[in-house]
Amino acid sequence: MKKYTRFIVSAIFISGFITSVYAANPASKDYVDQQVQTLQTTDQSLQAQINNIQPGITYTGGTGISITGTQINNTQPGISYTAGTGISITGTTISATTGAAEFTQLTQAPNNSVGSGLAFEFLTDYPLGVYNTTGITTFNAPIQGTAFLLPIGTYVVDYEMSLSSAGPVAISTSPNNLNGSYTVDVSSKAGSSTATTWIHGRAIIQVVAVPLYFIVGPTDAVTASVANTAGAPQYIVRLTILKIA
Repeated sequence: MKKYTRFIVSAIFISGFITSVYAANPASKDYVDQQVQTLQTTDQSLQAQINNIQPGITYTGGTGISITGTQINNTQPGISYTAGTGISITGTTISATTGAAEFTQLTQAPNNSVGSGLAFEFLTDYPLGVYNTTGITTFNAPIQGTAFLLPIGTYVVDYEMSLSSAGPVAISTSPNNLNGSYTVDVSSKAGSSTATTWIHGRAIIQVVAVPLYFIVGPTDAVTASVANTAGAPQYIVRLTILKIA
């Protein structure tokens, strides 16, 4: 009982002492009030951070960087990287995987006689392509030439060649790479009204559903023959593809 009595008396003494200090020196009370305000502000800041927890970032040698998890009250998509495929953002409709590819043929045959609606050949000299980090795969097009299968994404496609006769060239697309299934992308057309002119065409292709195949070839009832460029290599058809999203 004496122990508790001493504790109560001590508490009363301390409380009275603090009151006396405040009375004797009001600035001390202002200082304490400022410290309390600072602690309250810090507590609010910490609470805000708790409500906006960021996902963890981990790195594994040889695989790249992966960001997993979500934010509380501010959910963000996870970002993952896989060597050789680029960066993908999941959890939303965003995709940011990029890459490039180039397919070039220097040999004239079989591009010395390509019928309207058919495809130029790009793989005689470089069966796997000159360069390809896009995941694009190649197939035999109907009747002749090369067909390209595009994964989902957005692509800038450039084609170049010189023909021995006047006429247009265009990109055509198909869902199945079957004969008669290709549709000409009119906006991708390029050509010349005179022979042996260097032709350069460009188009943006957005793939939202797979499969989507495309070919490059003459249109409008023209049978095309790749022209001699008067230099080594003498016959060139070139396809450059940039995946931008």
